[in-house]
Amino acid sequence: MGKVELEEVNLHLRGGRVENHLGKTTPPVPPTKIRTSISPSSAVELNTTSATLKSTVAMKHFTLSTVLVVALLLSTGPVQSFSVDTGDDLGTIIFSSVLFRHGDRAPTGTYPNDIYNDEAKYWPRGYGQLTEIGEEQHFKQGSFFRKRYNHILHETYNVNDTYVRTSYIDRTLASAQSNLAGLYPPTEQNRAQPNIKFQDIPIHMVDKSNDQELYNLTIPEWTKPYYPQPLRNLELFEQFITAAGTEELKRLSTGPLLKEIIANTQAKVNGTLSPDRGLYIYSAHDSNVVDLLQGLDVFNGILVPYASAVMIELRRKADEYFITVSYKNSTELDPHLLQLPGCDALCPLDSFVELTKPIIPEDLTTECAEEVVAGQEYHFEIPAADDSLLMS
Repeated sequence: MGKVELEEVNLHLRGGRVENHLGKTTPPVPPTKIRTSISPSSAVELNTTSATLKSTVAMKHFTLSTVLVVALLLSTGPVQSFSVDTGDDLGTIIFSSVLFRHGDRAPTGTYPNDIYNDEAKYWPRGYGQLTEIGEEQHFKQGSFFRKRYNHILHETYNVNDTYVRTSYIDRTLASAQSNLAGLYPPTEQNRAQPNIKFQDIPIHMVDKSNDQELYNLTIPEWTKPYYPQPLRNLELFEQFITAAGTEELKRLSTGPLLKEIIANTQAKVNGTLSPDRGLYIYSAHDSNVVDLLQGLDVFNGILVPYASAVMIELRRKADEYFITVSYKNSTELDPHLLQLPGCDALCPLDSFVELTKPIIPEDLTTECAEEVVAGQEYHFEIPAADDSLLMS
């Protein structure tokens, strides 16, 4: 069946007159670079085909008029907030899983009649690459994580402390590097060796954005009937409906990663997590962040900003274990504590596991099959991941 590439129609136009960005101030100083070693991983792939797994089935029920109606509703409906301020003691963080979106990037490509198609002039690092602003965003986030998790991490990197995984896309790798530069800044040992300006931290990789107003480039007149609306609402429609808009899609898009997070969390409680790490970091894309928030029923319907992070934290209070979910959608502000429907903001671990059980797949390969008939061979139809939809 045909497919509408919603991400592509966002082009890479940079509109508006935004002050205090490139061209207006001195470019930010990039963080200290760190060297990484990349190794393949057979674990759950971050780039789940969230927008395409079974989308051939889901989208059969939607016509273009449906898309436009939903886009209109999204533009006029209220934004729901799941943020709470309990004012209570939330206990001590003893383990955390962090999923974040990469930082600010260059557009992923050009289009016919693009007046900003001089890649060397406007996007000197290349299309789709992390920018200096993106580096700074993640350096700040990494520094925040250092303060938040300092009590469960060594000052210098230790394999028993932190595990980092990224998608195979350059900008998520570079974001992880910048984030780790803030999380593990140079130590006294580094300063004693002046030629070494970084801590050597491995980043694990699996196999295989759209900030439209950042670079102060005036958009052509012909785009104004289409951008920013209704294109932004069409993108939201894609994320609401085709990514994780039903329980079945949540199982396919959110379930694998959430299953891993819960397994690691329970192993931490049981004393069976090996190595006994305190922090798991996943560097990914806006679609992955939306999928996770959708899966937990706490997505507020607002496009995910660059470098946004979801923190699923295991806390201990009075010898009992709880889960908190926080969303840090700004490098300058504190994270929002979210309350999952059906539980308190400080959610007992057993309750969290029970709440999420409906979206945890038992056998992902089988559940991804379009048709499963007893006594017959399985017929699989899993469309290939489309970078225009997933790698934003």
